[in-house]
Amino acid sequence: MKIKIGILLIISYLIAFVINFLPSMKYPDANINLVNLLATILLLGVLIIFTNKMRGTKRSPKLLRIFYIFGIIAGVLVLVLKMLEDYTLKYAILDIIASIQYPLYVFFTTPFFGANMLFNVNYATFAVFTSLFYMLMLVLMGIVGNNKVKSSI
Repeated sequence: MKIKIGILLIISYLIAFVINFLPSMKYPDANINLVNLLATILLLGVLIIFTNKMRGTKRSPKLLRIFYIFGIIAGVLVLVLKMLEDYTLKYAILDIIASIQYPLYVFFTTPFFGANMLFNVNYATFAVFTSLFYMLMLVLMGIVGNNKVKSSI
């Protein structure tokens, strides 16, 4: 059962990634429509179900926690580096450092970009929203995981 949910998570991530890739790269010039939002909702739902199913295993929560921690860091880094990029366009070294944000943005924020149909904010602010989602999932995983351990004692 967990393997099927894992495959469903990978497929839903790829669907959301492909559907939201161009709008996330061209925002605000590209239109975000209902298809983008539905792909994001599918990914969110499968990710919540996957988190719920994986919390009882020994190895998967560590990998999931690492993924969530990288998601949190990625969102914050994208915002900080975007702010630095706005103020320091004339320094080449800072422009090189700012290029770190793009892979993080593409990997952790792009699949969720359909939700920006609801928020309509710039990409750096939306990256922080996704990091808040990752943080919420990490906290919920810890709360639910701790309750499961306490109830079994």
